Amino acid sequence: MVFLTSMGDERIPIIFGAWTLVLSFILLFIVTRLMKLTEIKHKFRLGIMTYNRPKARKAGFIALLLVTILFLAPYVAIIIQSFGTIWAYEWLPRGFTMDNYITAFKDFRPIRNTIILLLTVTPVIIISSVIFAHMFKNRRELAWVNYLTLLPFTIPGVIIAVSLLQTYSGVTIGQTDLIATVYILIIAVSIRRLPFVLKIIEAGFSKIDVSQQEAAFSLGASEVKTFFSVILPQLKPVIYTAAIIGIIKVATELSSSLMLTPPGWRNMSLYIAYYVEEGFIARASAMGIILIIIVGAGTLASNLLTKKENKKHA
Repeated sequence: MVFLTSMGDERIPIIFGAWTLVLSFILLFIVTRLMKLTEIKHKFRLGIMTYNRPKARKAGFIALLLVTILFLAPYVAIIIQSFGTIWAYEWLPRGFTMDNYITAFKDFRPIRNTIILLLTVTPVIIISSVIFAHMFKNRRELAWVNYLTLLPFTIPGVIIAVSLLQTYSGVTIGQTDLIATVYILIIAVSIRRLPFVLKIIEAGFSKIDVSQQEAAFSLGASEVKTFFSVILPQLKPVIYTAAIIGIIKVATELSSSLMLTPPGWRNMSLYIAYYVEEGFIARASAMGIILIIIVGAGTLASNLLTKKENKKHA
């Protein structure tokens, strides 16, 4: 898209963007129809099967160990790099220092901005997902809206950013243009990450027995009271699980941030991309470790809440 805008004709990127939307919608429709074919309930019994084959177990253990090492190696390298000075072709950096972390914490704005995004976008996408999922389950005539909410699955973040810039270019908040504020970034990230959380919430709704709602209605409970007293307590573990996915997706959002971040307002993902582009790999690694810790803290909190809810229903 950036390359096409440099060709001089502003209609070309708009045409390509429109075709991308059409193709994305067609692809999404096909995938959604295929997913519905898997929603068949089978009756079967669960059992535990054991195999007394020591060689197969040993081979499986070795294979899993190699895969684990392969996936954990980049994280170990990032940790070492974050404390290193110069790391070229040696096994370890030439020296170790805390300056990379000191530099990261000296300018606290990217960390603060990332936390702001997490605290604003995550509740928005969770509440919206609960509303949409409840609507899709109880209002079958609005099932077509499901296709619209899932479109960001297939649409690149750059196209969403460009469309938001075109849509809200003339909207102002007080004396400030909306596209020059952080609110446009919050809207973009919410749109981008909504489908990931929505599908998890929908899966949680599918496990709730409809007869429970019908029983509550027959006893005179309103739809709102039924939701908060019957549905929501069963949905809480799923909501906490969806929050974990939402936190990860929001914290790692980059494509929309590159185009919509207002002046002087950068999150950690943008700083990491900037450090890598300028060749400051050690600083980028330190910032990446801090981002992993922030995401891990949010994940830990959600896991603790999930375990607490599971103990209540155990």
